[in-house]
Amino acid sequence: MKKKVLLVKCLNSERRDIYAFRQVPLGIAYLAAAIKDFCDLEIFDMLVDDGLFEKIRRDHPDIIGFSIFSVDFISAEKMIRVIRKISPRSLIIAGGAHATVEAIETLRAGDDLVVRGEGELALRAIVNALNGGQLEKGKIPGISYFDPNQVGGACHNPAICEEDIDSFPMPAIDVFDMVRKIVGKTLPSDAEMGTIRGDFSVDDATAANHDKRAIHNLVHASETSEEAEKELGLWFAIEDVYDYKRVEEDLMF
Repeated sequence: MKKKVLLVKCLNSERRDIYAFRQVPLGIAYLAAAIKDFCDLEIFDMLVDDGLFEKIRRDHPDIIGFSIFSVDFISAEKMIRVIRKISPRSLIIAGGAHATVEAIETLRAGDDLVVRGEGELALRAIVNALNGGQLEKGKIPGISYFDPNQVGGACHNPAICEEDIDSFPMPAIDVFDMVRKIVGKTLPSDAEMGTIRGDFSVDDATAANHDKRAIHNLVHASETSEEAEKELGLWFAIEDVYDYKRVEEDLMF
């Protein structure tokens, strides 16, 4: 049985780059391409997705992987400690620039494993090992972990340098929900500039509660295709739903 894997792009909301919403996190996209055929994979991009703890509490992924930059580390550390409580059986892995340079500090934040450097080979090996029923940490290249039987209490497995980077699959852009990136966060006041909600609405929950009304929003985005089918049937009649083709589609595609 394939393991459930959740890859998370961390975000420190206090230092958000207003242009970050335009970017697909390529590091996670490369990792996704390396493992998506071997697991039940989901991506959580904190630039656009809400409710990480609720999702983990509901799904209890077997593996939770964090991509961490140094600017995100303090907020990521707090999240990891919460996740350790709500999903104690999940294997928590950290990678990215900060985890590579500060492996010990990252492990002390509560991670089970740190993947140093390029993570495609290591993460695939971890997923396949768990699918097979046994993870032997000493056989996984390029990871760090605590081991009380080792001098200093930590192990740093040698990494394998892949010289032929063309052997890596292309980034799996298809695993990202691009519609939600365009729409922006649910609350317009939290949505980034350049998204539909961020550019065309400034409403928030405080103002809505004060006026005893719903939040003024411009667009709705369903979480899943199943949810979309349900909502279409709830809010629209068949004659209200249109399928159309844009003029340029035949010329461009």
